[in-house]
Amino acid sequence: MNKSMAQHDIEKNPSAAGQTLLPAVFRLLLGIAVLTVIAGAFVSTYGAGLAIPDWPTSFGKIVLLYSPIGGIPFLPTAPWEVFLAQAHRFLGLFAFVLAVVGLILCWFTRPTWSVRMAAVAAVLAIGFQLIVGAFRIWSGTPWSAKLLACLAPLVFLVVLLSTEWVTLASRRQATLSRGTNRSARTLWIAPFLAGWVYFQVVAGTQLRHAGPTESPYWFLFWVWVHVLSGLGLAIGTILAAWFVNVGWPGDPPRAGTASLRILLAGVLVPCQVVLGGATWLSRFGVPRWFTDYVASWHLTLESKAPLEILASTSHVVLGIVILALCGSALAWSIWGDVGEVKTE
Repeated sequence: MNKSMAQHDIEKNPSAAGQTLLPAVFRLLLGIAVLTVIAGAFVSTYGAGLAIPDWPTSFGKIVLLYSPIGGIPFLPTAPWEVFLAQAHRFLGLFAFVLAVVGLILCWFTRPTWSVRMAAVAAVLAIGFQLIVGAFRIWSGTPWSAKLLACLAPLVFLVVLLSTEWVTLASRRQATLSRGTNRSARTLWIAPFLAGWVYFQVVAGTQLRHAGPTESPYWFLFWVWVHVLSGLGLAIGTILAAWFVNVGWPGDPPRAGTASLRILLAGVLVPCQVVLGGATWLSRFGVPRWFTDYVASWHLTLESKAPLEILASTSHVVLGIVILALCGSALAWSIWGDVGEVKTE
C-alpha cells in the first residue's frame, strides 16, 4: 500500500515531523506560560505565596497529584489562597515538563542549531525559576518574593522568543544571520524601551512585595521613582511608536513586526499608567497631597475588594506583556521579518 507523501517525508527526514509537532508543543508551552503568569499575579495579589508551606510537595503530596478541588468540579474545598498557590505550582511544573518534551523532540527531529538552543534556553529559564520559587517557599523572606517577581517577566520573555523562533524556523522564514527588513530605528529604540520597562517592573516589585520591617521612607522613595519613571515611560513609548511607525518627513519607516510591537507598547503603556493609579487608589486611597491641595475626595477602602483584585492583578500582567513586546521587538529587529533557515 502506498504511503502518503507526508509520511514518506517524515520517515526520510525526521525534521519534517518536527516542523509540525515541535512548534505545536512550544505554542502550548507559551499558552501555559501565560496562564502561569496570570496565576502568579493572583497569588501575589492575595498574598498566597506561602499558602502551601512545603516544597517539592503540597501538604505532603506530589505537587502534580495534590488537588484542592473536592467532589464538585471546579469548586475549591480548600481556602482560595491554597487553590491559587497550587494552580500556580501545577502550571509552572507543567510548563517545565512541556519545555523538556520540546527539548527531547529536538533530539529526535534534529532541527537547526538555533532551534535546539531555543529549546535549551526555555528549559533552563523555567527550571531556574522553579528553583527560585522553591527557595521562596523555604526561606519565606520578602526579598525572595521580590527576586521571584523580578525574574518572572524575563522567563516569560525567553519562552515567548523561543516559541517564535521555533515557529519561524519550522516555516523556513527566519535566520539569525540573514534576516531582511531590519530597521536601524527599532534596533536602538527597542533595547532602550525594554530596559526602561524592566526597571519599572523592578520598581513596582519593591512596592508590591514591601516587607513589614522596611522603612516607610524607602517605600516612599520607590513610590516616586515608580510614578515619575512610569509617566516618563508613557511619553517615551508614545514618541518611540511615532518615530518607528511614522518617522520624519522624507524618511519613511520600514514597516515590520518590530515596529508594530513598539506601536502596541505605545498604546498599552498609557493604559498601564491608568491601571497603576487604580491600583494605588484601591489599596491606599486618595493621596493626602491631593485632598489638601487639589480637591476633597475620599474613598472607602475594603481589603481584597473586586476593584483592588482586578486592578492590581491586571497591572502586573500588563507590565509583563509590555516587557515581552519590547523584548521581542528587539529580537525581531535583529532577525528581520523574512529570511531562510540554514540547513546543517
